[in-house]
Amino acid sequence: MQHATFLLGRELRAARRSRKLTQESLAERAGLNLATIANLECGRRHGCTVACCSCCLRAPVRWTRQQC
Repeated sequence: MQHATFLLGRELRAARRSRKLTQESLAERAGLNLATIANLECGRRHGCTVACCSCCLRAPVRWTRQQC
């Protein structure tokens, strides 16, 4: 599970960066705090919170569909 969470964080970071968003701007769009975004990108959190970020980025994060 840790490996999958780490990979998910990398996907999320790549999607955010490709849209030229900061962690802060993504947090604002997703209705989350900055620490949550940072934790997600470092692989320390997962689940439905990532689905929210994925929606805000308009980018599919494949793994979220299996976990929520």
